[in-house]
Amino acid sequence: MGSFSLFVFFYVFSCCLLVLAFIDLKYQTLPNEITYPLIGLGLAMNLWTEFIPILDSVYGCLSGYLFILAIEKLYFFIRNKHGIGRGDAKLLAGIGSWLGWHPLAFILLLSCLLSLCGYFVLQVITKKRFKDFFNQSVPFGPSLACSSILFITYFK
Repeated sequence: MGSFSLFVFFYVFSCCLLVLAFIDLKYQTLPNEITYPLIGLGLAMNLWTEFIPILDSVYGCLSGYLFILAIEKLYFFIRNKHGIGRGDAKLLAGIGSWLGWHPLAFILLLSCLLSLCGYFVLQVITKKRFKDFFNQSVPFGPSLACSSILFITYFK
């Protein structure tokens, strides 16, 4: 598979991630109409191009979804309320289907750091000064999207 084809695939991947990031920022939701095709395209791209082995793609998809699902269930068990949405799980499944399971830990760590930085910047800009720190909602999709784009830009 030529590098131009990979460029086109990753251009589509990046565009999907950016659209999802802006939707999540504005509406705090990640629509299935974009996340499901993202998963399918990632699996198809790796089946067709062999960018990564298809099993790594499948494992990335499953582990991305199941990891966020486990965090969601644990948080609900501890606090009796939802802390992360299934859209984030589907987004990480899509990222895993494109990039495989190997980079998911790095992407998650970087996403958490970006979310914290974004939260603190937002607190300073809005001058809320950390009122109700544990009850505020922060969209995680933009951080996942930025981390993934940074990963493919600098490490792939």
